Amino acid sequence: MTILGMRNVWRPRVTQAIEKHALYVASSPKAEHLCMTTTPDTVELWNTSTDALVTKQAVGKVGQLFAHSAGCVVRVGDKVVLVPLDGKPQSIALDTDVRALGVMKNDLLIAGEKHVSVVQLDGVKKDQCLAVKGITALSAVGSSLAVGTDVGQVSLLDCAGNDSTLKNTFFDNTPSSTVERITAGPRGTVAVGFANGLVGLWSTDDGSLLTSANLHGSINHLLVKDRELFAASELGDSRSWDLTSLMQNDCELVRHAWKEVPVGWENGRPVVKGIPSAHRCADSQ
Repeated sequence: MTILGMRNVWRPRVTQAIEKHALYVASSPKAEHLCMTTTPDTVELWNTSTDALVTKQAVGKVGQLFAHSAGCVVRVGDKVVLVPLDGKPQSIALDTDVRALGVMKNDLLIAGEKHVSVVQLDGVKKDQCLAVKGITALSAVGSSLAVGTDVGQVSLLDCAGNDSTLKNTFFDNTPSSTVERITAGPRGTVAVGFANGLVGLWSTDDGSLLTSANLHGSINHLLVKDRELFAASELGDSRSWDLTSLMQNDCELVRHAWKEVPVGWENGRPVVKGIPSAHRCADSQ
């Protein structure tokens, strides 16, 4: 089992459980606990600091799984179930069907047939807007929501009460394949994984594709952590990208380029040179 972005973090018992039994693993925001599926309908909740299994629950066929600060949040059919830290599963009362599920800080993102809602764990709706057709995955990206559909469309949705506005509706070079995973990247980017194995990073400014790769199998793991984008498929294929350049300011990027290629042209010949002293980035080293 590929454990995305989690090199030598977990203690022995939880690592052994992941490697032997896990089908899918999700970590809470501060990595204080893990949620994993060990069979198609069973969820385990682990405490990472004590290296102990907190609870193991049969919840029904797991559609999506997220680790929340309050426990494990699971989409089971068109319902949402919380496996809390005290162990007993409870259904979250919603007034809509659930086509796709996401987590935004302490709240849930619920995509129904007609609306996308921001919902508290107690079922209280905080915001709602009109949905696009066929949403299969969604994630908060800055002040917007990135949504993907069953035909491969990726859109940015700005919600304002019951109204909504689509920005960059057609992201470039998306395949006609179901969107399986979406997550926010650094500096106005969004990472998307598809059922046909394509995974890519897109700009939210103009919808352009920045980088992509094809993995063997449907993408079911996508994570941005510590300046890297990690992706893995249901068949165990994986890939990572270094996103450092997207997280640097302009002077940091220029100084990095000078360090890697400290060469300039003089009298028609390449000459090893330092950073020009008059350049505005020379003083910010």
